[in-house]
Amino acid sequence: VRNNVEKYSSLTPREKETLKYIIKGCTNKQISEKMHVSPHTIRTHRNRIWQKLEIKHFRDCLKYESFFN
Repeated sequence: VRNNVEKYSSLTPREKETLKYIIKGCTNKQISEKMHVSPHTIRTHRNRIWQKLEIKHFRDCLKYESFFN
């Protein structure tokens, strides 16, 4: 758990916001509309999130869901 907290704290505020929407099941297009950025920007955020959190599969990001409750 401590390792997850350290990894999560390495995310930028926008990456954290993006992760929140990813966990809710939003598509890149939906997230881009909510955050008022292009879908390409969301893809970039998603790729950086996956790299920083060492996520291989979508289900791996669900362990960060508790950070948003």
